[in-house]
Amino acid sequence: MILTDKAIRSSKSRDSVYRLREVGGGVRGFGVTIAPAGSKTFFLGYTAPGSGKRTQINLGRYPATGLKDARQKAYEAREALNCGIDPREEAEKLARQKNALENRGSITELFDLYIRDLELDGKRSALEVRRIYGKDIEPVIGGKLVAAAVTTDDVLDVLTPIVRRGSPAHADNVRAYLRAAFELGIHAKNISRWRGQIPDFGIEHNPVATTRRALNRKPVGTRVLDWSEVSAIWSFNGLSAPSRMALQFLIATGQRVEGHCQTKSA
Repeated sequence: MILTDKAIRSSKSRDSVYRLREVGGGVRGFGVTIAPAGSKTFFLGYTAPGSGKRTQINLGRYPATGLKDARQKAYEAREALNCGIDPREEAEKLARQKNALENRGSITELFDLYIRDLELDGKRSALEVRRIYGKDIEPVIGGKLVAAAVTTDDVLDVLTPIVRRGSPAHADNVRAYLRAAFELGIHAKNISRWRGQIPDFGIEHNPVATTRRALNRKPVGTRVLDWSEVSAIWSFNGLSAPSRMALQFLIATGQRVEGHCQTKSA
């Protein structure tokens, strides 16, 4: 007997559990369990390759799982059995992996770690990273998204709008912070500062590494000080007398502090 939708729909509950099985065709061991409460659940019965014991795997509840889909799952499970793989053990393994992935650190937790790491190192860029994360990164891939699940396409989803609004240099800055954050996430568990204090990010590769900068090189700055800024710097009292005099000399003469290497001809 080959199971049909009509046969499953018309099956009535009884005082105890019973099963409708495919016999003489279809997928061997495939059937549906009808419970006293009326629920109908597809299953595949088989002999486990390792233990040799009879067992079964749940293939979904009818009608949320249709007969066609359940039979396809049963067929795939039979193919696995032919290769010596227990489909129940494989399903449990995948469930454990999924649970482990869902419990890994989020992208928000990754940037919290990165910012704290910068702060502990006394880096002034920590404030800038916090601002950029809230403005450019969090709205696209932030929140509870698992950091290990972020792909290169996700990174490009962050960077592309910034480039398209005419800010390629800023896009490169955001890219640099993203790359540094993921690099920290990869190695943080081996850093004594963070050992045992952070979630397991489980990041296996840096999704930013295969992206390219929007600019081959940063444009030369054209920013100049206005008179109020010049006045404030000229009278700044936070420097020693020699340093203030040196700074005033540079302003007065329009000089830049640069290193020059000269070669002498023999």
